[in-house]
Formats: sequence, C-alpha cells, structure tokens
Amino acid sequence: MIDEVHERDIDTDFLLVLLRDLLKKRPELRVILMSATLDAESFGEYFSNEDDSTSVPVMSVPTKPRHPVEVIQLEDMAGDDKALVDDIPSDVQGLAQSLLRLQDLQLQLDLEEAIAEDAAALRIQTRSLAEDEGNISNDEDDSDSSDSDSDSSEDEESSSLQSSSSSKRLRALRRAVAMRSKARGQTKPISTAPVTKLQMSEKKEIGELTTRLVAKLAEHVAKVELDAGRKGSVLCFFPGLDEIKEAMSILEEDSSLKKKIKVLPLHSTIPQQDQQRVFIPADYGTVKVILATNIAESSVTIDDVLAVVDSGLVRELNWDAEKSMSTMVTVPTSKASSTQVSYILVG
Repeated sequence: MIDEVHERDIDTDFLLVLLRDLLKKRPELRVILMSATLDAESFGEYFSNEDDSTSVPVMSVPTKPRHPVEVIQLEDMAGDDKALVDDIPSDVQGLAQSLLRLQDLQLQLDLEEAIAEDAAALRIQTRSLAEDEGNISNDEDDSDSSDSDSDSSEDEESSSLQSSSSSKRLRALRRAVAMRSKARGQTKPISTAPVTKLQMSEKKEIGELTTRLVAKLAEHVAKVELDAGRKGSVLCFFPGLDEIKEAMSILEEDSSLKKKIKVLPLHSTIPQQDQQRVFIPADYGTVKVILATNIAESSVTIDDVLAVVDSGLVRELNWDAEKSMSTMVTVPTSKASSTQVSYILVG
C-alpha cells in the first residue's frame, strides 16, 4: 500500500516503476495506491496490462460532510473582488497588489525564456533536417553565400515546423499570460517591454513579499475570529523554516494582537515536545497561529483549525543540469497538493 501518491517525488515515481515491472513477474501481488486527490485515470493507464487490455479497478471512499469553506484567492485580496475590499486591511491589499505585479513580471520573463529556448531548439531541428536531406554541406570552407542560402532555407522550414515544435511549457505559459491579461481587463500582454534578468534578479523579493503577506493575513484572520468570539487555530503554510522564522518575527514584533494570539512553529527540525503544542486547544479569547510547512498537509491533523492561509510555495529537491548537482528550490505547489488543504476562510 502506497499512500499520498499524488506527491510526485523521484522516490515515489521510481518505486512505481519497479512495482509495475514486478507485477509482470508476480501477478498475484496486489498494489493499492491511495490519495485524497489521486488522478486515478492516469495511474490506472500506467498500471493497466496492454496485452489483454485489463483495466485497473478504482475504489472511491466518500468523505464525511464538510463544513462550507470560502475560498479567497490572491487576486481577490488585491481588489478584483469588490465586495471583499472593504473587509481586507489596506496594508494586506497593498502587499497582494505588489506580489501580483512581481508574479506577472516573472511570468513574462519565463515566457520570453521559453520562446528563446523553443526558437533555438527549432533552429537545431531545422538544420538537422536540412543536413539529412543534403541541403547543407558539412565542409567548413563553405562560402558566405552558401551560408546565407542555408539560412534562408532554414527560415522557410522554420515556419512550417513552428506549430508542431512549440513545447508544452511554452503553450502553458502563453495561456497563463493570456489569462492574467484577461483577468486584469487588458487586451495587450502583461508587459510590452522586454523583461530582463536584471529586472527580475531580486527573486528573493517575491519570497519576502509572500511571507509578509501570509503573516499579515493570518493576523487579520485571527482578529476576525476573535471579534466573532471564536477560539481555535489559523494554519499557515510556508515553504521552509527560514520563512517560518521570518513570519514569527513579523507576528511577534509588529502585531497589535500580541496578547491574544499564540504563534507556534511546526517543522520537522523542531523538538517533538514543542511540536505537540499545536494540538493543545486554544484558551478562550485567544487564537493559535500555526506556521508550518507541508508537514501539516498530510502528516498531522489539527482539530481546531478555523482558517488556512497557504503561500502556495513548497521547497523541493531538483536536479540542476547546468551545475550537475541537486539543489533545493522553492517552487509553486502542485494542484493536487493544494486541494489537500482548505483555503482561507474569512467571516
């Protein structure tokens, strides 16, 4: 039995490869894949037997009735939801708007890089096809005129290959830019001027803004819950321990609710005795603000959570092909992981 299969790390994926090969030799074995957000169809196709078209059975366990949850996105807090603007503090709105602008610039930069990479790959593909057909000589002493003729023939073939060679990443980024422009009521792209690496060299600023926004939003939600006479927890998701420490500093130093909120970090490196504090019910007139990583997504259950504030970022191990080494990078969380938690509930 393999649980939380939606968490597509390299260890889990490699294990599934081995299991599929093992099932061919040991058909009597039964493999059970479990997840609350499992894409059953794709996993079923992967494990299905191509020889006899055997389908993989899927068992769905209905969940208990859930409390109604109001989902509020970043764009809503930035002012897209006019009905919500009056309820969100101006400093939170300002942070949300600044973060959206930086994310739009990063999106534009990613699109430009994808276009450049796609164009380079297309040129290599076109030249390779021309060499296979004998239209380009491999002789290094070719004249400039032959080079220009080759370039023109490459350009002609490039247009015919353009539609088929666009990568999935490029198409996805173009859709994302179009969606962001439409959301802002624009007919033009997010940015008409090219975005340079120098403009986005402060990638750290996005992380700092996100941390500050989550901390300030958690403080606002705690105030709403206290004003309503409720007690419980506000659970905040961060990518790592550094962000948790920064959020703790913001809440403990800048917060006007120091005496009414109890800030509790939850991380695997924290002593177990301190981790247990998140399970102790909050006293009347107080709200616990739990700052956690995705350890609280599926590893623990906290009973008195009133609201969840998700940064939408996780830290994971990725392979850097240029440096030939593995590095820890902060990336957006997957759609499957994001559905594992309840999003922010206000009011």
